[in-house]
Amino acid sequence: SVAELQQRRGVAVIGDSIKFNPQVLNEQGDYLILANGPKISVAVTIQNQGNVVENDVNVVMKYMTEDNILEEKEFTIDSINPSELRVVTISEFTAYPGRKCELEITAGPVPDEILLTNNTVKYKFMMED
Repeated sequence: SVAELQQRRGVAVIGDSIKFNPQVLNEQGDYLILANGPKISVAVTIQNQGNVVENDVNVVMKYMTEDNILEEKEFTIDSINPSELRVVTISEFTAYPGRKCELEITAGPVPDEILLTNNTVKYKFMMED
């Protein structure tokens, strides 16, 4: 049928795939508590949930501290096939031990994407002093 051949386009951040380095020691309320370290790197899985190959998919990580320091880093996935999972790692975020921080990760959106609710995930975290 015609419907089956229709292009569906969409990428998603797989929220529970997140890996922090230094690692998460535990959780306190809404906050993930990270071990102490000089820098932070974050790995997260992105999936192409559409049925066409997507090229040049932007993944943006926005890192904010409670006192309004903002760092933004970007990675571009050159090509990702339908249903494919791709781990994106962004490193060298400054560590701010003892300060409440928030990380927002956004993938895409790609052109003609309809479902945008799974494009962005947010995490609250704090690094041990």
